[in-house]
Formats: sequence, C-alpha cells, structure tokens
Amino acid sequence: MNKVTIQEQACNWLNLKKEKCPTFNNEEFLVWLNEKEEHFSAYKKEEELRKNISAISNDVLKELSSEVFNEIKENKNRKILFKAIIPYSLAASLLLILSFSIFEMFKGPEVLYSKEFITKNKVLTNIKLKDNSIISLDSNTTLKIKYYEKSREVLLKKGKAFFWVKSNRNRPFLINANFTNVEVIGTKFEVSNINNRVDVNVKEGRVKVAKVFNKNKKPRILVLLEKGQKVSLNSNGEIDKLQNINVKSIAPWEQGKLIFKQDSLKNVMYEFSKHLDIDVKFETKKSSLYAITGEFNTNKFDNLLKSLPLIHPISIERTANKILIKEKF
Repeated sequence: MNKVTIQEQACNWLNLKKEKCPTFNNEEFLVWLNEKEEHFSAYKKEEELRKNISAISNDVLKELSSEVFNEIKENKNRKILFKAIIPYSLAASLLLILSFSIFEMFKGPEVLYSKEFITKNKVLTNIKLKDNSIISLDSNTTLKIKYYEKSREVLLKKGKAFFWVKSNRNRPFLINANFTNVEVIGTKFEVSNINNRVDVNVKEGRVKVAKVFNKNKKPRILVLLEKGQKVSLNSNGEIDKLQNINVKSIAPWEQGKLIFKQDSLKNVMYEFSKHLDIDVKFETKKSSLYAITGEFNTNKFDNLLKSLPLIHPISIERTANKILIKEKF
C-alpha cells in the first residue's frame, strides 16, 4: 500500500474519531494504528496538521477552500472522493481535502538518523548508535530506530533488546512496543515484546512506562520504574504484574550468560547456537529431552560438553562446529 493511501486512511480515522461517528470502532482503529509504523506516523502527522490548520486565519482558509472547490469542479476523480466523504459531515470533508492541498506546508520533523535491525538465530551485542547509546538484541528480534532533533524513537516490533541510553534531557529516548510507551533520558534497561506481551526490566536509572492510547489521546502513565523493578503488561497494554527483581537476572543473554531450570538438552543447545557457530544434531529424540539446570557462560561451551556424559547416559561426537549427541547404551 502506498503512502498516499495510508495518509487517506489516517485522515478518515481522525475524521471518524473527532466527529464521533457511529461507525467508529476503537478496537479496529487501534489494530490499524499498530499494524505498521507507517500507520502510526501518518496518524500523528494528520493530528499535527489539524493543529496547524486550526491556527490558520479564516481569510486564508476561505481562499484555500475556494481553490479546492474550483479544482473539484475540474477534476472528476476528486468529485468522486468528495462525494464519498460527505456523510462524515461537511466540516470533516473540507478538512480532509484541505489536508491534501496544504500537506506540503506542514511537513513532519526531519529524520536525522534511521536504522533497522533484524536478528534471526543469532544475538547481536554492543551495537553503538549515532548518539553513543548502546543496544544489544536477542535472537528473533526486529527493531527500528529513528532519531529526530527533539527525540530518539524506537519501534520494537518483536523480541528482546537491552538498552544503555546516553543521557540527553533535551532529547528523550522513546520505545514503542505493542500498546506500550517506554520513556527514558539515560539508563540501562531491557524491553521484551513477545506475543504482544511486554516486559520492562530496569538495571539502572528510572523508566516511565505508559499506555500509548486512551480517551484523552495521550499516553497514560502506568508506572515509574526504578532500579531493580520489573513490570509485565498484557496484550492490551495494561499492567499484569509489578515486582522487584535481582538486577543480575536482567538480560543475562546480553553478557553471554545462559540460565536454565530443567530445560531440555535440545533447548539448551539451541540457546548456545544463538551465540556460537555450532550445528547440533541428536541421534534420537530421547537424547534431546534430558533436563539441564544451571548457569553457563557461552565462552565455556566446551566445559559443558565435557560434563554432559557425566550427567546423562549420552556420548558426544564433535567435528569442527558439528556436534552429534547419541545415547551411550
């Protein structure tokens, strides 16, 4: 879908919402808004545009309106568009057409820096950003960053990320994940967005967590987190659990540490493969199901391999980065 169509949709949603149209469905609106980053950006631009339009003098608006209606008479396609939106009220229709006519007059803030990261089966650590902030990404994570003059914004579409944000009080660091908005100035913290459930764990500093949308159209602050605190939010962006945690348990994957509690050997090997160039195969299903408990460093993988035959009745064959795990008997 092209950007013009997305902007039309954003304009229509805003019209429906402001006019309190009976056909307006808030749940459908939120689904559309969070479906793509382009939807969110287009809607925010449209809101800003309306504010700017309201600041224009009546004389200028009359002149622009006259030009628009003259153009409608000369263009059949625009007649069709105009007729289609009349039911939303004449005022809303006029704003819709005016928004396209003077859109270039009010461009959104310029993007100074943009970067997208997509990790599959590997962990990426210590990625230095333009402002000297540092991030680490767990496997199966998708994250997009945009820096503006007055803000640094991140969209965490899915996965886990650890942030070490460089302090800048005039340029807050904002993270959007599902319906959740995380705002910081400078601190260390982890955010996960998995199956539309969001966790925020603070290692240092303070973090403001808010729900992105409410009746007032502004983020509603849910909680202010401090060092050693964790909040879990459900798929609707509401708090499920607030608790104190040990900061050492925050994002161990970022430091190459893996913690298991009765995890299957198959899962253990999968987690190690995110950090190491290894290909693990199991001769039988039974050999993959043996349970493992403990804390391990990824740089001491060989020690784990040596200890496994002492714990479970298995043998290990290794050639370069290929590992075969078999039943001993």
